[in-house]
Amino acid sequence: MEYMKKLIIYFHGYGSSQNSDKATRLRQDVDFNVYAFNIDIDPDVAKKHLIDCIDMALIDDLEAPEELVFVGTSLGAWWASKMAALYDCKAVLINPSVDPANSLLKYGVPKEICDKYSTFAPALTHKYFFAETDEVINNVFFRDTLKDVGFDVEIVKDSDHSFRGDPFEKVVKYLKTF
Repeated sequence: MEYMKKLIIYFHGYGSSQNSDKATRLRQDVDFNVYAFNIDIDPDVAKKHLIDCIDMALIDDLEAPEELVFVGTSLGAWWASKMAALYDCKAVLINPSVDPANSLLKYGVPKEICDKYSTFAPALTHKYFFAETDEVINNVFFRDTLKDVGFDVEIVKDSDHSFRGDPFEKVVKYLKTF
């Protein structure tokens, strides 16, 4: 069997950027070709931009035997899930924002922008990582429900919403092994 690197598209969370610590960590790994793009808060603007960027990344890596995987954190996990459905690939989601239309309001995002977001739609093809204690998103009911009905859910002890350091290393290890 031919070794296949993973082509990872990383989606950052609200208030972060394409140069976040997680994107940087993924780029350091020789097993991954990593792309990350800044994401506009307006989902109409963001969707078009992300599709254009993803398509260009796929063209750039056309010759390499790679498996496409979307990875996202918080609002970026919402995007990773949406794009994975569009591109028919696997997604690894970290503390996904399950109701961005409501959760973004508390950060001052205008209601007319928030109203453009749909509720998160889980998929069995995704891997879910949740912080044991998430101080930003109250997702205990959501994560427990996913786990109870058979979704691939991992609740990471000693972690919080930022999922930095050792908790994120669990994600990196998972990405290397599936």
